[in-house]
Amino acid sequence: MYGVTIPKNAGKPELAAEFIKLLVEEPGQQIFIENDQPPIVPVITEGRDKIPEELQPLVE
Repeated sequence: MYGVTIPKNAGKPELAAEFIKLLVEEPGQQIFIENDQPPIVPVITEGRDKIPEELQPLVE
């Protein structure tokens, strides 16, 4: 199991959010599958209200 976060002092938080989207959407899931790391679908989070708005639809 992996965890990912965007630090509060990230220099480019919008790019960090794009990277997370890559990880949790189909292209990233396929990369995990191809490397014998089955993704957790849907993505689970604590503190959903604390993540960037554009990522909220991608998590449960």
